Amino acid sequence: NISSTVRRRLNLAVVVASMWLASSTAFASKFAFGYDLYTWKLKAFSSGIHATNGLLALFAWRSSIGTNKMTIRSCASRVIRGTIGSLWSIGPSKPCSDPDSPQLISNNN
Repeated sequence: NISSTVRRRLNLAVVVASMWLASSTAFASKFAFGYDLYTWKLKAFSSGIHATNGLLALFAWRSSIGTNKMTIRSCASRVIRGTIGSLWSIGPSKPCSDPDSPQLISNNN
């Protein structure tokens, strides 16, 4: 059961990390200044595993939302709103001139 916001955000983080790793192994020579680091079999296998992991996390996130009729556009808007909300909650909720002040309250608690 991944009904909490934190768990859904972690699933999206797994999606992004897995897709990044899949692309970095598939196109390793682009990331390594032209050096071909892996054989094509290892590239295909590793990219496939990482992409499958990312897709599984994406489907887990989608099923946690609770609706079956979700379009790509509504998924994208939820991801964008969630990303902006996560980045916005990193900072303090009230302005404070002293960063070591005990009154400094963060939104992420």
